[in-house]
Amino acid sequence: MTVQQFKPLDYQRVAAEAVVDCFEGQPRVEGLSYQIDPGRERSAQMALIGETGFRNAAVQLSEAQLLENVRRVQMREHLPPSDKLVSTRAAPINFDVEMETGTGKTYVYIDTMYRLYERYGWSKFIVVVPSVAIREGVFKTFADTEAHFQERYGHKVRRFIYDSGRPEPILAFSDSPGLHCMIINTQAFASEVNAEGKESKTLRMFREMDAFQSRRPIDLIAGNHPILILDEPQRLEGAKTQEALSRFRAPIALRFSATHKTRHNLVHRLDALDAYTRKLVKRINVRGVTVKGLTGVHGYLYMSDIRVSADKPPEARVDIETVLNAGKVKRTARWLKKGDDLHNLSGGLAAYEGHTVADIDAVSRTLSFTNGVVLEEGRVQGQADEAAVRRVQIRETIRAHFERERLLYRRGIKVLSLFFIDEVAKYRRYDDAGAVAGEYARIFEEEYAAAIDELPQLDPTDEAWFAYVKRDDPASVHDGYFSIDKAGRLTDPPVNARGDEKGEAKDVSSYDLILKNKGRLLSLDEPVRFIFSHSALREGWDNPNVFTICTLKQSDHEIGKRQEVGRGLRISVDDFGRRTDGPEVHDINVLTVVASESYEDFAKSLQAELTKALEGRPREASVAYFTGKTILTATGSRELIRDEANALHRWLIRSDFIDERDHITPAWHEAKATDALPPLPESLAADAEGVIALVDTVLDQSALSRMTGTAHGTVTPSLRRANLEKAAFQELWSRINQRAVYFTDFDTDRLVAAATRRLDQDLKVDRQVIIVSGAELKTDIGVEDVRAGKGFQEEKARFQHEQAAVVTNVRYDLVGELAGLTRLTRGTVGRILKGVRQDTFALFSKNPEMFLRGTAELIRREKIALAIETLRYEKTGEAYDVAIFDTDRRDLPVGAVLAAGKHVLDHVAVDSSKERAFAQRLEAADEVVVYAKLPKGFSIPTPGGGYNPDWAIAVETAETRSLYFVAETKGSALKEALRTDEKQRIDSAAAYFRDVADRVTFSQVADYDQLMQLITNG
Repeated sequence: MTVQQFKPLDYQRVAAEAVVDCFEGQPRVEGLSYQIDPGRERSAQMALIGETGFRNAAVQLSEAQLLENVRRVQMREHLPPSDKLVSTRAAPINFDVEMETGTGKTYVYIDTMYRLYERYGWSKFIVVVPSVAIREGVFKTFADTEAHFQERYGHKVRRFIYDSGRPEPILAFSDSPGLHCMIINTQAFASEVNAEGKESKTLRMFREMDAFQSRRPIDLIAGNHPILILDEPQRLEGAKTQEALSRFRAPIALRFSATHKTRHNLVHRLDALDAYTRKLVKRINVRGVTVKGLTGVHGYLYMSDIRVSADKPPEARVDIETVLNAGKVKRTARWLKKGDDLHNLSGGLAAYEGHTVADIDAVSRTLSFTNGVVLEEGRVQGQADEAAVRRVQIRETIRAHFERERLLYRRGIKVLSLFFIDEVAKYRRYDDAGAVAGEYARIFEEEYAAAIDELPQLDPTDEAWFAYVKRDDPASVHDGYFSIDKAGRLTDPPVNARGDEKGEAKDVSSYDLILKNKGRLLSLDEPVRFIFSHSALREGWDNPNVFTICTLKQSDHEIGKRQEVGRGLRISVDDFGRRTDGPEVHDINVLTVVASESYEDFAKSLQAELTKALEGRPREASVAYFTGKTILTATGSRELIRDEANALHRWLIRSDFIDERDHITPAWHEAKATDALPPLPESLAADAEGVIALVDTVLDQSALSRMTGTAHGTVTPSLRRANLEKAAFQELWSRINQRAVYFTDFDTDRLVAAATRRLDQDLKVDRQVIIVSGAELKTDIGVEDVRAGKGFQEEKARFQHEQAAVVTNVRYDLVGELAGLTRLTRGTVGRILKGVRQDTFALFSKNPEMFLRGTAELIRREKIALAIETLRYEKTGEAYDVAIFDTDRRDLPVGAVLAAGKHVLDHVAVDSSKERAFAQRLEAADEVVVYAKLPKGFSIPTPGGGYNPDWAIAVETAETRSLYFVAETKGSALKEALRTDEKQRIDSAAAYFRDVADRVTFSQVADYDQLMQLITNG
């Protein structure tokens, strides 16, 4: 059993803080007591005594204060500022949090609960979800993260799933202090209220019950004024659901989703593009399986949906085959109505003669033709090639699994592959003798055995993985996760036929089995690596180690591509449950989708969905967009003035980072990836990190196409053992592979003096700013100016600063906090704070949090700078094994590699055109005997963090001298702070090679010509 470990992640902290900061100024009031309605069945004595409950305190901020907070958070998050607070029937305050699937939104809203409780005392929460599947997954996440959050906050949240038949948790929710959360799916209450607000007495939420002393559960719950957390709110927008939510009398609704349908006050956004570019989810590869050369003679039919409207008869969405002008046959989807003739619609295909629509039944979900043929929703007719297509899909899934598993097994990462099917009988059948393998199980075992026999000749380093593969027979490496009937047999789950839950299973036991075995499936000791499950259970799968997804059923337009890949986007964990999110995150975490359509069609559909989801992102990196935007600085945040926006825009143009329409170009992404951004304008250089983050908020449409790659366009480098075994490389490797630790002796008095001087010089914190802006209507405008919104001439903004100190109830141990952040003693921190000027220390009252963060960062920089002055390294006696070149192998896009003859692998990864040119020169140079791009696992410890050099090169000159080089070819860093950090790491690496690697030259070179100068100089 592998237990997943959790750790605080910065991007999740930012999301939670965005919500919490919207209530800045709200006093902390915990456990506001009130008398609970005693009910009619209590004794007179008990009624007299009363029963005390603990409800959430009311929001005490005015609407203007709350809106000001929201706008401040939105500016910080680079979001369009709201002009008003949006009220709904669910709650008067509604904040949207957008988080891409797989980034941990459940974790974030649990963390948000803890933070709201810690900061404001709000303790009663209700998580509302749209389905049983999500409810069960949320409850499991609460359980999995309980120990983690208890360690962080010192207490637990008492959580339960709403069940009106169990009054104890509901009573405890009302009458107990502390942090409480109820989890409820809409089916448990929304079906009991109609759109007009009339409550049904048929179910329990709105019924007086004996177990509640003749009280109604809804009244007990609503008396706590709970805060609502709406998970997937776009699926909770029905009139009945909204009316039912209003019964909770919630003051606040926090809405978490990747795909908001209705916008309220958006306070945080981590969309699909952000999640991908920041490597917070897996990369996506697609293998399309399609049939070409369709004959059109089988009468292919597939009905995927029936739509009903008030003003016209039902229509059915049916895939049919049509003949094109050139005689080719293609499958297309059409909405059919009564009387439609498929023979005509298909272009005259004889197989459809007599197929005129006679009836469409929205209740039984069937379509009848005049010739007596009846078509059921979700069923395929006339697909003679289906069995062959499914076999190829299974074969490709096994191949993709082996390719990923071969790379990750040595890292201790369990690889899982997931098949979704539409009926249990295709996986397992039952006869008088018991269970029998279904069609897909039989095909899988045949293809799995064949794949093992066809495995290529392995390197010796793959022997462990090969033994792992051969350990288990084909029948034991797969299993089925379905509903189970009373006889213990696998069965198709009951499925919702309509509504937002259409196609999802109703059966709780189905999800119980999936969630129960989640940890066991993560263990390398568990033989099951391939999982078959019903497509109706898709929402229940949330295992981070799913690396391949294959849907063995007709492509369904009801299931979006984002939803199809969503079950496998989470970052994987290793055999110890640790998240694999280091520098190689996108080398390890690649999701392969084996689709029953072409790669082009799948990618096109996915990118269309992403484009729609990203429609709120700005498209133009213009002066107007940059002006007034808030950027983060080393000591807080500030707004860009127009002159700075102009300077940034000109810099982007000069660097070819934007085109004539102010759209981001690929050159921007390449320069960032290789740390080759040119220096920013002087006015922006000190705050480069925030400026770069601001530019990244502009949507680059071309980036969407890079999110989805074809699995057939990758290369997995193989070892060149002859190069590894060359005497020149063995000698070079023995000199540089020594592990070492560093020591430093800096004078504390010098640190105190340097840090004090740096704080007085550079520490800045934000003051409250009131912006007065205006505009004048131009006199020479035309119609196009009005349409383009350019009719006004913007006036210069005026900034008015609020001088008053920040008033807060939070008590700070400033010395203790700084000691923890800087890893200095309290005495040293105290000396630094005593030494700063009075006006510097007074900044603490202006913005305590910003003062704390900025002070810690500036002290840390001075500490590193002093440490490097006396830095020395000593060997530990341990060394990196040459096998690191094998264990760090990964599949790479074809365009990101160079075929190599002198490298220790047959392909070398190149991250930029500069690296490609350097590697090409190494390949062509007669003097270069062998070289290696050092793997990311090769890291030198430095005071500023781990450092990974670029190249190790062995050279023999005409004088037969053997020279050994470690060369660094990184370009200029992306910001001043990073330039400083990078320089400090390079200086530290120079000390490492000086002390540890005898006769090895370490140098930073711009290109091969500079390396040649080093060689010439000996």
